[in-house]
Amino acid sequence: MAITRRVPKQKRSIEKVERILDVTAKLMKEIGADNITTHLVAKSAGIAVGSLYQFFPNIETVKVALVERVMNQLYLTIMQSLQSTPAHELGELSERLIDATLKFYCHQQDVVQTILAIRNTEAFEQVKGAKNEKVISGIVSYINSHNQHINLEQLTRKTRVAIMLSDVMTFLVWTAVTEKERLAYIQEWKLLSNGYAMTINR
Repeated sequence: MAITRRVPKQKRSIEKVERILDVTAKLMKEIGADNITTHLVAKSAGIAVGSLYQFFPNIETVKVALVERVMNQLYLTIMQSLQSTPAHELGELSERLIDATLKFYCHQQDVVQTILAIRNTEAFEQVKGAKNEKVISGIVSYINSHNQHINLEQLTRKTRVAIMLSDVMTFLVWTAVTEKERLAYIQEWKLLSNGYAMTINR
């Protein structure tokens, strides 16, 4: 059974939770996700460990909350971009997804670095999977509303594959050592995405 956490409602409690998550992100970058504990997070945040336990029953729930926060920022950026102007084909939406991810990389470096620090955790996989399903559902619904003749099962399958490709290419781009390497990955990403989207009616 999943362990739940108490969601703060008062301003002071919200600020305390945000401080806990900020400290957790910093510690993950410095010493790795596997090395942090509730006691270490509480000490670094300048609060009693009992105060941390009021909101987080264990360190895994802290990690999940942090992942939810950073992934929400990324996916909100992506969905806003996808919905900005009409685009009725998977290829067009895939291109927008790429551009939104690249824009996020340029303007949200702190968040990007946090995502990179936690990407190998169980919490990250858990949250990413749920967020991906929401994005897939949103894209499929949007395209289907503008193209009633499309094969919905095929569209869903191809959208899921496109999102999985996006996950892989995102981290290749974000972790590229040089700008030349990053640009090469971006070009490959767009070629793969466009080529795959063209098979949507086959």
